[in-house]
Amino acid sequence: MSLLLALILILIFIVLYILLIEIFTVLFRLTGLTREKAKFQVISLFTNAGFTTRESEIITSSPRRRRLAIATMVTGHIFSAVIISLVVSIFTTLATNGLDDTYSTPILISISVFFAIVIILKLPFVSKHLEKGIEKTAINSMKRKKTNVNIITELDNYGKFSIMEVIITKMPEPLVDKSLKESNLKVNYGINLLLVQRKEKVLDVSADTILQNGDVLVLFGPLQNIKDLFSIKLKKGEEEVLKEVSTKNEISIIDNYGTEAMVEIYIRTVPPILLDKTLFESKIKEDHQINVMMIKRNGKVIQVGKDTLVLPEDSIVVFGPYQKIKEIFLNNEVEYNEKLIEKVIE
Repeated sequence: MSLLLALILILIFIVLYILLIEIFTVLFRLTGLTREKAKFQVISLFTNAGFTTRESEIITSSPRRRRLAIATMVTGHIFSAVIISLVVSIFTTLATNGLDDTYSTPILISISVFFAIVIILKLPFVSKHLEKGIEKTAINSMKRKKTNVNIITELDNYGKFSIMEVIITKMPEPLVDKSLKESNLKVNYGINLLLVQRKEKVLDVSADTILQNGDVLVLFGPLQNIKDLFSIKLKKGEEEVLKEVSTKNEISIIDNYGTEAMVEIYIRTVPPILLDKTLFESKIKEDHQINVMMIKRNGKVIQVGKDTLVLPEDSIVVFGPYQKIKEIFLNNEVEYNEKLIEKVIE
């Protein structure tokens, strides 16, 4: 094998090496690990370094992760063997023939192209899109029989107890429209709520806090209890049902005062009471005691008056009876879609 060909093959294998580490990192992340933990374990497995930490229990405790770990180690071993053999070939050629001047320019070009590729792959814009592409391909190729609606990630574990991050897409039934005090999360499940992040803001959690779809939770408690409570799965092929709720208006509680609440609503479907009607014509304040306090449209806050119309894609802030707000802004089509989802949830 010529010196130039061996060098080019080494550079190609190193690029593939970097890409495979990213691929396996994404695969481990899809099993519920954070990116940091996933990448650490993948590099350890891929390089056959055998670095052992308490975090390795996260790998060995899951059959799916164990299978991924075996595939990672075998692939890493193959790549290491190939690269070592190519390096030996290069040194053998150099020892026998020396470095021919005719190789100097092609070698420099090959090395320059290699470093350019590596730098491009490390650019935030490229790495972000590469990771998304790998994740999308991985999800499609895994063909999992069931899909978890809520995203559950294990941040750290202590035997049977874990610190978990949960991104809520669909609220578990025991927590729907209930304050933390009413849900008895700690008493019934042994789960401690450590943090709630809502729209990039960390909330002051109290006994009266009501969790909402879209919230990011950090929890501590028995791993199995957290999974049992927040794992909501759909059967294969029924993930498409979720797309039917694209008309659903997003309702987020800003603050609540007993039965009344200040609520932010992202309008996807204008409710019948407001459709093609001004706020004055809708009589939403007179008949339902709901005050429209602010409307944000195309990123700008517009002045609210009696002649104002509520349009799709508006983000509005209202104050009034919470149940009445839900009745008005969760329209019949949404209710039908929610019932449809309930039928497929096990």
